[in-house]
Amino acid sequence: MDDWVDWGRPAMTFRDFTIIAWANFSNLPSTMHQKIFGIPIYTTASQYIALVYRPTIQKMQIGYRDDGANDRTANTTFTPQINRWYFWAGVKDGSNIKIYSDGSLNSSSAGTTNTITTNGTSYKFSIGGNPFWGSIYYVSGVIDEVRIYNRALSNAEIKALYDATK
Repeated sequence: MDDWVDWGRPAMTFRDFTIIAWANFSNLPSTMHQKIFGIPIYTTASQYIALVYRPTIQKMQIGYRDDGANDRTANTTFTPQINRWYFWAGVKDGSNIKIYSDGSLNSSSAGTTNTITTNGTSYKFSIGGNPFWGSIYYVSGVIDEVRIYNRALSNAEIKALYDATK
């Protein structure tokens, strides 16, 4: 099914955040990102927040560009399997960025303490689609129970959400 949610162009400011979603990929394309949530990847003039499958590295990734034009990412240590449900969580917590799979921390890296501001006039936030240069690149699969928090959830909170929704 080719479908996605267009969340519009909200003006928001984040310092810490958490993005959570269940996803089951039916295919992992070799060229275009499979974006679960975020602003389009490769927006050179604006900030972004994204939870995506990156085909060039064959990993899931949480990433952002802050107001200081610093790009930061954390990648999973494994390639997701197709036709399997995963519980993904991406967290920016102070100066760290973390990615979780199935309720457990999978990887983390250094981030920044800068804010991330979306001005309401740049690219659209979306779920399940990547509106990129006039085309929509859909996720190949199913996404469920997307949650966005304006704070960093703890390891215990992420594990509890996984346990409550599996």
